[in-house]
Amino acid sequence: MIHNEVRQYAANQDIRALKFWFKGSLDGDPTFQKYEEDYAYCKEAIPQLFEPYRELTPLSLAHVDAGYWTQLKNDLMENFSEKRFQHMKQAAQIFYRERLSTIQPETRTAASDEQMLMHTQVAAQVEKNYLDHEEAMRRQQQADAERIARLRAENAEKQCQEAERQRRLQEAAQQQQYHIPQEEQPSKKASGLNYTPLIIIAIIIVLIILIVSGHKPE
Repeated sequence: MIHNEVRQYAANQDIRALKFWFKGSLDGDPTFQKYEEDYAYCKEAIPQLFEPYRELTPLSLAHVDAGYWTQLKNDLMENFSEKRFQHMKQAAQIFYRERLSTIQPETRTAASDEQMLMHTQVAAQVEKNYLDHEEAMRRQQQADAERIARLRAENAEKQCQEAERQRRLQEAAQQQQYHIPQEEQPSKKASGLNYTPLIIIAIIIVLIILIVSGHKPE
């Protein structure tokens, strides 16, 4: 049976939500029997969900521990490939060996199936919410960084404008200090003494003296 959530994600072309769903599916049901039809349906209806395999963490069944299992799921989100997912199905058989021994097909009940489904849905939603929060935080940090950069640029421009204004004021003050208006400049004619009349008077006096001296009686 195809789950309604998978049909909805597929109808909305929500690739990211489908990745979260299948990422948590093996935690909910390590046998993957509950999700085989979902997987087959997506392979046919949403072929763009699957990507060519790209080597990230080397695939190996030698040491399937909690760290390796977590890394496999993280790698699946980065490169959702058929090869990686088939390897994860094999790794789940090892990682959940003890759990599988208690839920063999002949002993599975409707309650256990419902519990597996709920676990898958909750795990997928929790991780999706976490990553959505991380994305929102990243966008907010980017917006804050852009705002700070813009404010710094505006402040630098204001400082440059103020420096230019101060420079112009200083130049104007220097020009005013060394520039003397024409009317304030001392005139050579006004500042110098005019000796011409005195010289003329002195010449006249000398001539008079000479004339007077020249007419003295003998």
